[in-house]
Amino acid sequence: MRVFSPSEQLIPILFLLWAGLWFIYFVLLKRSSFGTLGYKLCKIRIVNLSGDRPSIIALALRLIFAIIGPLNILLDLIWLSGDDNRQALRDKFAQTYVVKKNTNPIGTGKIIYSDFDLWGWRMIFREVKRTDMPKIS
Repeated sequence: MRVFSPSEQLIPILFLLWAGLWFIYFVLLKRSSFGTLGYKLCKIRIVNLSGDRPSIIALALRLIFAIIGPLNILLDLIWLSGDDNRQALRDKFAQTYVVKKNTNPIGTGKIIYSDFDLWGWRMIFREVKRTDMPKIS
């Protein structure tokens, strides 16, 4: 009969605890009206395409991009420079926007499907296209 050492049993428990804390902070707290510490300091909030609180699934998808780590940061820097809506790639996938906390919408728009090419990958995202913007000549 094999006896497990405490360290062998502790590793999965610590991992589950760590994953649970990340989920609570980066998903549940971001979805709440309170928000995370960073969101409080920067006075921002996260909304879905309709301007409401995003779903838990959408925020969990954003969290998956955080787990990817440094590769995602570099990709976001490249992506943000060319995006009209200033959405990070994780926000495109999760169909969310990061906006100022006490801001009011500046207009209306319709939800459209846009396609993007990134290094040979074609992606189709839902996003808001403003319909009330004046044409700039």
